[in-house]
Amino acid sequence: MKYENKERTFGKTVAALRKKRGMTQKECAAEIKKDDGSSISPQYLNDIEKDRRGVPTDQLMRELARVLNVPENSLFLMARELPPDLNLTDWDLEDFSELDAAYSLFKKAISEKRPKTSAGGTDGTGQA
Repeated sequence: MKYENKERTFGKTVAALRKKRGMTQKECAAEIKKDDGSSISPQYLNDIEKDRRGVPTDQLMRELARVLNVPENSLFLMARELPPDLNLTDWDLEDFSELDAAYSLFKKAISEKRPKTSAGGTDGTGQA
């Protein structure tokens, strides 16, 4: 499954990944465990998929990644969130050059994996 549509929201991504696994919302929700060990409700998962909820807690994001069989870091990035182990709070506020260089390398690596249009971007269908 390619992440091709710039307009795809986090909720739509979760729904697409769940469907790819052949799971119903009820089945998927039953496998996603909260801190106390109980499952999330199918309605909560539906709210996530319909973008009626914000990005779940880090713990629920890890559970979503496990159940949907996707790398945790990838799921965080699809939600436009930084993975929790990437701590930038102690970054030197006087020199962002290393952070900017790391981001540039990341962006280059991601863009090299995506199909290109004549303008250098994707056309939304995965076709060049």
